[in-house]
Amino acid sequence: MINDNFLRQRLKIRHLRLIRSIHERKSISLAAEEMGVTQAAVSKTKAEIEDFIGMPLFRHDQERWQPTEIGSRLIHGAYLILSEIDAINDELMHLREGVQGTVAVGLRTYALLPSLAKATTMFKELFPQVTLSLVDAPYGELIEQAERGQIDMVISPLAEEVPRFRYSSIPIKGARHMIFGSVGHPLGIKDNPTWKEAIEYPWCLSPTGTRTRRHFEVLIEKLRLPFPSNVIETNSLVLSMNLLREGKLLTVIPVGVAQGLGATPDDELGQFKLLVRDNVGGPINLPLYDMGDTVTLTWASDRVPTPAARLLRDFLILRFNPDERRSVPDFKWTGPAVEPEAGRD
Repeated sequence: MINDNFLRQRLKIRHLRLIRSIHERKSISLAAEEMGVTQAAVSKTKAEIEDFIGMPLFRHDQERWQPTEIGSRLIHGAYLILSEIDAINDELMHLREGVQGTVAVGLRTYALLPSLAKATTMFKELFPQVTLSLVDAPYGELIEQAERGQIDMVISPLAEEVPRFRYSSIPIKGARHMIFGSVGHPLGIKDNPTWKEAIEYPWCLSPTGTRTRRHFEVLIEKLRLPFPSNVIETNSLVLSMNLLREGKLLTVIPVGVAQGLGATPDDELGQFKLLVRDNVGGPINLPLYDMGDTVTLTWASDRVPTPAARLLRDFLILRFNPDERRSVPDFKWTGPAVEPEAGRD
């Protein structure tokens, strides 16, 4: 049985950090190394906590320490408590020395990379002492890290998977896609190429299960056409661009990325005209039927954000969707005026 007196009066911050470290490292020796103590000290402290609680927190499975059910509950609480303590510490540092600290941002969108690069540069010019950690990983991993307090916010398209923690989420930008072809592609010189023609050519596409691939599959189904049979799959934008440079391929890329490669809007035609850069390629004038996403900014709403995290969140809101600031209860931007991005969707 859990000793109430222990949890309320004797459980210390170092206990929580030790539990978290064992969980993350899955090893007593690695946890000891991370905390700068001996393995014996880690084992002794773990045993003391388990003795007071009356139940084991971890089980040894295939040479790795895995949490038990009660261990998982305590680990979850440890992440919440430690993230709150870190936020309070940053708040005190902010009051004493000005805004500083690290903000971790999970990214799961190619579509906004050019816009986010610009916004990141603008923010750093305002707050050079704030370190920005931009983490690119699968959406599920980013949400798990956000739940633990390891990531402050996630920027991604709307997802079917709902976070298990209390969260707030606002739309920040529409992410449209377009068809892009290699330099000299036969469809690139045609005014009105057709999809029936396009599917006969080689394609470079995102792997099955990705959002861009699903959008493309839905579009092909709507057009009642067979899926292209000549396909190279890759989830690397850099590799895609190199493949386009070497061959005669078609691909699906975000409009923002295409603009970064030199494709510029033609106001009169409502299309894109080609301005080749780095010998990669240009837009193919194929109708897309609203193939795109809404990219959102998501953060834990039941946790106090650090001053630096709040600043970045509020800056991104003002940069991409300033109307949404009214829907964020703790919005309190104190920096200089932020110019909204031109051409917001």
